[in-house]
Amino acid sequence: MQQAPTTAICVECGSGPAHMSCSICTSLGFPTDPLCSHKCVDQALAHHESLHLVKPVPELFPFPVAPVYRRFCGRCIIATQDINPGQICLTESPVIYGTWKECVSMFNNVVSESERVRILAFLASDDEEIVDDAIRIGHRCIPLPERSNHTDDLIGILHNNSIDLCYSASSNSETKVGLFEWGSLVSHSCNPNVEGSVKICPDTGVPLWSLQALKPIKRGEILGWNYNVSIRAMMEGTSRRRAEILELRGFLCRCDACNSIDYLRSFRCPNCKEGVIAGVDMVNGSEMMCQSCRRIPSHAFFSHAESEERTIYLQMNESNAEDLPKLLQRACHELSSYHGIVGRLSLEVAVAEYQTSGNCDPEILTIIRKFLSSPSLKESILVHTYFRERLPINF
Repeated sequence: MQQAPTTAICVECGSGPAHMSCSICTSLGFPTDPLCSHKCVDQALAHHESLHLVKPVPELFPFPVAPVYRRFCGRCIIATQDINPGQICLTESPVIYGTWKECVSMFNNVVSESERVRILAFLASDDEEIVDDAIRIGHRCIPLPERSNHTDDLIGILHNNSIDLCYSASSNSETKVGLFEWGSLVSHSCNPNVEGSVKICPDTGVPLWSLQALKPIKRGEILGWNYNVSIRAMMEGTSRRRAEILELRGFLCRCDACNSIDYLRSFRCPNCKEGVIAGVDMVNGSEMMCQSCRRIPSHAFFSHAESEERTIYLQMNESNAEDLPKLLQRACHELSSYHGIVGRLSLEVAVAEYQTSGNCDPEILTIIRKFLSSPSLKESILVHTYFRERLPINF
């Protein structure tokens, strides 16, 4: 990327001046100003690159995707054409698969030298402590005579890049994983546009991993799926999701959802009454403010709000079902309608009512609808699906 003219502005949100431009045509500015999010930059770059690249190379024929390198997320997979919901984006067999011990054995004895080079091109986590923990776990199941000079590197790569293959019939068997040449490049997203599934090829017995679109995907858009972050974490906000993905994969998530305003941890504004106090996760140094009046409440307000939030959270996890309606009322009074605690409580209350009487209080359903309309959740197919599965009524 080259320096852009000082008159260039962000093509996504209109702010500026921008400081970068396309290295091919130099005609389009991309923002680096802190007021512009990485989402703005990624969206602008994705669209602009798709105009330059009539057919990205190498394209994974016959699938409508291709591997590229992106400034903020490294190697990833993008759509080479518009993709419709339900469309298969990629189906692939693994380069190596099985338990970690079986993967090491395949690496040492089965795969070719060129495949070994491709495998070792993957990166382990940047967190050395997490990598060391993974290596210690690997050493417990891989006997010393079966290790090689690359075993520790391979364990780190598997921990960071492999995909769980839940195809074993025995629930007590070791977890089986697969490392895929292209599938393992698919980015994580807390608001995924694709989902993965595993099936066994009837002819070879080899597991196949397929990606299917969850929503419309535009040409040039990065494919992202959920790296097994739990639904509870999805409903509890950015910090919880980031902590979980850090433990699972060893990286700090910076997907669009995590770099956006986190309404799942938000409070009622004491000034304008109608506004919602929220901010980007504090890892980015963002201050929480009212998203309507733009005022920042006092320190005393935050101390009280966070104390109430903590108390309600602890009581929610310890209360019986009959105590939850009263706790929900308290949460709705102290927290915003978008807060993850309000969402969890309203769902549990509604499910209990439905199981008892076959109906739900309309006011509870209104709370649920409001929660799911949150800017943090309105496009989250995973959370909406979870609510529909738990509460099979029209809300």
